[in-house]
Amino acid sequence: MNVCHYVAIIISIISKIRIFFLIFASGILAFALAILHLLRGCPVGGCEIDVQFPSSFPRAVSATYLLLVRM
Repeated sequence: MNVCHYVAIIISIISKIRIFFLIFASGILAFALAILHLLRGCPVGGCEIDVQFPSSFPRAVSATYLLLVRM
């Protein structure tokens, strides 16, 4: 069998599940934005929760992705 056949199969599969990847990525971005809003919603000096929230959007995205992977 040619390598071209395997490449065609992979391209076909990726094109069929493209919508899933878009929905998955938008969900990760939405939860990352929610994490950032939680960070800003906590008043200075008023939080008794001992949780370290990410301080930038790329860190929030990576924290959300890693949270999903660990589940």
